[in-house]
Amino acid sequence: YIHFTELDNQIANIKYKSYGKDVIGTEEQAYNSFTQTMNYFSGSQNIKFAMGFKKYMGIRTNFLYNSSSLLKLASDLILKYKHEKVLIYTMRQEIADKLSNITYHSKSKNEVDLDNFKISTNGHLSVVNCVQAGVTIKNLNRVIFHTYESNTEIFYQKLGRSLLYEFKGEVSNIHICVLRGTQMEKWANNACKALEQDKIVYHLNGNTYNKVEW
Repeated sequence: YIHFTELDNQIANIKYKSYGKDVIGTEEQAYNSFTQTMNYFSGSQNIKFAMGFKKYMGIRTNFLYNSSSLLKLASDLILKYKHEKVLIYTMRQEIADKLSNITYHSKSKNEVDLDNFKISTNGHLSVVNCVQAGVTIKNLNRVIFHTYESNTEIFYQKLGRSLLYEFKGEVSNIHICVLRGTQMEKWANNACKALEQDKIVYHLNGNTYNKVEW
């Protein structure tokens, strides 16, 4: 399931630099500014310009990972499955702490919590840069990606934690949160290329679409 939401374009509370000037704008304005600055630096062989492109690419990526619109989308989705066992992936520790009471990352590595989650039948666990290959989690049929890398190999390692079926006929449900019209949409599309396309569903504005028909 690909769940789309939009960058906020109403509330101007994002502080950022636009061509060296300090400005305050909406999420949409900030994202567009970072993209325009990247475009300004791109296409040049000059080392200084290449460093400028890489810098703003990192700033834009970090901005997407911390988007309040994306956080709300993921939070609403997690609340919907509050009575199920759910593994939640994100890329920022402070976001992980907001998405679940039980977390597992470099600043919160409680092995007891992880071991309990592995064998539990319900409950939520949010993780950052861990619980990938080589981790067996029982009774897990639902995974939510708040954010994810553009690296498809790591994405599939994470996705695979839910594919360790205990019983024949079980179905795994993977939910991917996406900010529509941003780089995240390209990451998600690339990540899903190797999956069965007719089993991918898009959610947008309360409507559901099959990816192939879309």
